[in-house]
Amino acid sequence: MSWDLDYTDAALQDLAAVPLELQGAVESHLLRLAAAPVSLSHKAVFPYADSGQLFPFTVTSTHGRLHHFTVFFLYAQDEQLLHIVRVIHHSR
Repeated sequence: MSWDLDYTDAALQDLAAVPLELQGAVESHLLRLAAAPVSLSHKAVFPYADSGQLFPFTVTSTHGRLHHFTVFFLYAQDEQLLHIVRVIHHSR
């Protein structure tokens, strides 16, 4: 069973700021999350809200630069929807 994804305005802004060459890979990781959120995520800790989950992943650009992402999300009460709150991006 795959969960549906719902994005906050902040998450949509985060995704819009992702470099174009990485957007397809980020979308693939989000679809992986939708397919298996329990096994791919862990409980959020400070500074994130206590009730949320974190899904970290890394993407390598065509130039070999590492881009680290952390998706902060909440399970909906209906157990069919993941609310994507933020998509935090850091690169090295």
